[in-house]
Order: sequence, then C-alpha cells, then structure tokens
Amino acid sequence: MFSQETALSQNNFASRIQAPTKEQVFKDDDWINWCFSVVKGEDGLYHAYTSRWQPNNLMLWRDDSRIHHAVSENPEGPFTVKAELSQLLEEPWASQSVHNPMVKKLKGRYYLYYASFDENRTHTISVAVSDRAGGPWRPGKNNPLVAERAANAWDALPTNPTAVETEDGRIVMVYRAWDGDGEEKTKRKLGIAIADDPEGPFVRPENNIISDYHLEDPDIWKENGKYWIIAKDMVGEVTGKNGAGIILESEDAITWKLSDPVLAYERKINWADGSSTPYARVERPNVLVVDGKAICLYNAVAIHYRRDCYSVARLLSPADE
Repeated sequence: MFSQETALSQNNFASRIQAPTKEQVFKDDDWINWCFSVVKGEDGLYHAYTSRWQPNNLMLWRDDSRIHHAVSENPEGPFTVKAELSQLLEEPWASQSVHNPMVKKLKGRYYLYYASFDENRTHTISVAVSDRAGGPWRPGKNNPLVAERAANAWDALPTNPTAVETEDGRIVMVYRAWDGDGEEKTKRKLGIAIADDPEGPFVRPENNIISDYHLEDPDIWKENGKYWIIAKDMVGEVTGKNGAGIILESEDAITWKLSDPVLAYERKINWADGSSTPYARVERPNVLVVDGKAICLYNAVAIHYRRDCYSVARLLSPADE
C-alpha cells in the first residue's frame, strides 16, 4: 500500500494556503468546536458539519461529542449553526457519542461519514445519507461500516473516516486506527476500506495499511488527475515538526507515496494582518473541493493542549497543472 519513494509534485500545498483574516474562525465560548468539514450544496451555500461538546476537556470526544450543521454563503465563512443532528445518536452503536464528521458528495448524493461510539466506548464508523447538503439525513443501510476488531489487529479501534470515488467507480475510505493495547502506547496508522457503494458494505483488504508512519486525521480528495491525502504527522516522524500536516499522493488511491514537498502546514497560523499565532494543536484538516479544485482548508486548532479550541478556514490558491 505504500512506496518508499517520494513523488516530486506540482502540488506544493503549503504555498497554496492564503493567510486568513481573524474573521475566518468558527468559535463559540460555550462549546469546544472540532472536526470542521464543508461541502458546497445544490443550493449554492456551503454546509459545514462540526463536532461540538461542552468546553471542559478536549479529550471527552468519545463521551460527549455531538455533530452540528452550520451554513455560510462563502467557503471561508462566517458560518451560522442551524441544528444538532441528534438523530445520529439513535443507532445503538452511536448512542454515546458521534465525532469526526466528514461530508462528501459522491455519485450525486451527500454522505456524512463519522466515528460512532456506544456506552462502552466501542469504536465504529458510520454514515448518514441525504439528497441535499443540508439534510434531512437518514442512516446508512449498512451501518456500522467499519467495526472494532480484535485487540491484536492494527486497526482494532477505527476513527477519522474520509472517502473518495475512484476512476472505476469504487469508493475508497481512508481511516485512522490503532490497536487495542491502548491509545497512548501504540502508533496511529492510516488504512483503507473499499466499497462499490458509498453506503457500503466496505471491505478491508488484507494488508490495508497505507504506511507505517505515525499519522492521523486524514482527508482524501482527487485533483488534477491524482489522489491526495492530507494528514497529521503525529510526532514529526515525516517532517521533523511535531503535529505538522503532510501530503501523500497516489495514482489509484490504493498505493501511496510521500509528496515532495511533503509539508502542508505547521502548528501556527500566519494571519492576513501580519501577526502569527502558535498552537498546541493544528489538527483535523479538511479540504473543500468544488468543481474538481481544492479551494479551502479547514483545521481544528487549540491554543492549549486540551482547551481554547476552534476552527480556522484558509482559502487555497489554484494548484499548478
């Protein structure tokens, strides 16, 4: 699934990121705001889906996270919250928490992939489906799409789903997982699952690990004839920069190489007014694609390790073709 070669790329992602204004944030002091994923709807509006929970501890995402819908006339915002998707909690495997929303338009419909947890913190990946970007949403017919496996499996505990349609019409899901020995003891890795339908069922191929690097928070998209993943370099294993963003690329969405240059962003935001803010975390990258072009990057950021959390939108310049 992974080639040790690097791929000299025309897509220098870091150079495409435009400095945002300080109005390009999604912040509410009454909530932790995390996992900001956006799609352009059939109504011409930009529909965001975000994880939110009470602002006492970022690490309660498996216990209290809820997915909310927000809308804007522009990709960079401002976004206005419309509703909580409380119906997602009605499925028994999602009764405790729903997290990591990633919204995609695939085969003419909208699909909201998310991590789901029951009261025992059982990890699964689910999907909701709609004909409209703003809903109403119904549960996927094959939920949960990706289930927990035995503790000795590399992906015993799956989260962070994202998906893309390939040239042959298949759906490739990329997700992050770790084994059952404990979150803090093992590497997070990225893997794939494949389906003919965005609702599944998804099959995890044998040896489905994308790479052995310590990565999480993937998003996948297609642009200029290639597939791209943006992800978090957990401990700087790839870039030498702890928590930075990296870019991988592929011809088929199955076999991946590190892009060159590989660095997507660092743990700071350079603002349009010339100032700069360092962050403890810059995570959960989501790339908005409109008409086959990546136009905006969204990140969840935290000034402190477990608090002062919100999302930032940064517009992207066109890629070299």
